[in-house]
Amino acid sequence: CFSVGIMIIFSMIQIFSPLTYYQILSFTPKARSDLNFTGWSSGFGVKEAADFVRALAQKKKSIVFISNHSGNPEDGIYVFLKKDPNVIVMGDVNYPYLIKFKDQHTNLINTTDFYFISRGNQFGILKDALIPLAQFKKPFDEEFVGLYKVKID
Repeated sequence: CFSVGIMIIFSMIQIFSPLTYYQILSFTPKARSDLNFTGWSSGFGVKEAADFVRALAQKKKSIVFISNHSGNPEDGIYVFLKKDPNVIVMGDVNYPYLIKFKDQHTNLINTTDFYFISRGNQFGILKDALIPLAQFKKPFDEEFVGLYKVKID
C-alpha cells in the first residue's frame, strides 16, 4: 500500500510538474550529472523564440539566420521551424554573406523579413546589423536566447 502511494505521488508530480520531478532526481548522484537546466543546453527560450518568429512570419515570409553551433538554440530553432512554409532557417551567416545574398536575391528584400537568433550576446560579424526584438531569459542563470531583426542595407 505504501509503495503504491509513493508511485501515485511521483506519477502526479511527473504529470503536473515535471521540472520538480527532475529537481528531486537531481539529488541522487547518478541523475545529477545527467540533468542540466542551465546554460545553452537547457533549451529554455527556444520554443518561445520559434513561436515569436512563426507569428511574425504570418504577415511576411521570413528567413531566420542562426549560428553554426550544435545544441540549443540553433538545433531547437531548426526543429521547431523546419515545417513552417513561411520560414526558412539558414545557418552560419556573416555580414558579407548577407550583402552577397541581397545582390543575388533582390526580389526577396521587399517581400521577406530577415531575423537572427543568438546564444545570448554571441552575434559574430552580424553585430552591427541587428535590431533587438526580444530576449527569452533562462530561469536558472543569466543566459538568454535573443531574437533580432537583420537590417540589410
